[in-house]
Amino acid sequence: MTHLSMSPYSVVTFDEWVADGRIMVRQPRSPVDWLQPGENAAIALAVEADYWLLIDDANAYHRAKHFGIRVVGTPDFVILLYDQSFITKDEAQKALNAMRVSRKLRRQALSLLESLSRRKEE
Repeated sequence: MTHLSMSPYSVVTFDEWVADGRIMVRQPRSPVDWLQPGENAAIALAVEADYWLLIDDANAYHRAKHFGIRVVGTPDFVILLYDQSFITKDEAQKALNAMRVSRKLRRQALSLLESLSRRKEE
């Protein structure tokens, strides 16, 4: 099982992943001008390459979804990583509890994590 570093804002990890090819940094060919520069670039790249967009800003999330872009938030992504056994339940709980998201969204994600955990134990 691969364990991901859960330390927030790890520049070292990002640089390592760029260096070993796990992350590719590129600019979109056709930028959009909807929101902030980083969100605009992420949305444009998602459209150009038919990527899923991982974004948490509510305005960007809903605008991208409105235009038919496949969007996922960080809590959903953490649940996916747990479900596919890339991280442990404990790592998922720690990540979800450390996120700056609404209480409702955190409760929903933790509830889903518990359900998946019970299913995995069967």
